Amino acid sequence: MSNASRTEKSLLNVLTGVFGQMLSFVLSFVIRTVFIHTLGELYLGLNGLFTNILSVLNLAELGLGTAIVIELYRTVEKKDEEKTGQYLLFYRKAYRLIGAVILAAGLCLTPFLQHLIKDNASLGLINYRLVFLLYLGNTVFSYFLFAYRQSVLQANQAEYKARLITYAFKVLEMILQIIFLLCFKNIYIYLIIPLVLGCVSTVVKGVLIGKWYPF
Repeated sequence: MSNASRTEKSLLNVLTGVFGQMLSFVLSFVIRTVFIHTLGELYLGLNGLFTNILSVLNLAELGLGTAIVIELYRTVEKKDEEKTGQYLLFYRKAYRLIGAVILAAGLCLTPFLQHLIKDNASLGLINYRLVFLLYLGNTVFSYFLFAYRQSVLQANQAEYKARLITYAFKVLEMILQIIFLLCFKNIYIYLIIPLVLGCVSTVVKGVLIGKWYPF
């Protein structure tokens, strides 16, 4: 990889990263506003609680992704495709194990959610356990699909390729969520949309990465 190529890729990574931060801020503000307008602040609090719980469960990864990327970077520099393939195979198995651990922990926690929600009676007919399971699904699905392949992009300093796909799906996700929130005011549909589009996005990126870097 030439110095010019390194510089260009680094610049593209920085630009897409900054753009992603700005896009995330705008999308979060818009969807939060629509969410409060259609479902109310009570559901927003539930969203915050479940997001925090899953953030803690995600600590199960323990920096494995970073460690793998460092090793992949070395093998990519040496153009050792056999070793790179071995690392990816290990990473896939490790990621699926981590996903299984997070899923199991989330399922074990589900029966005790009422102790974490101060006023669950005010949620009315909403099934907060089902809501949590949808959040859990949104968190763990990528561990069982092709998320591990994105480490190849990081090792090749080509994260911008995946980011552009991610941004396109995020915009589509937000548009659909807003439409369904305004039309139906249904939190289940609101959560199913990112679950479905997230799976599709991960598969698309995984297939493309497999074509770009067929290890």
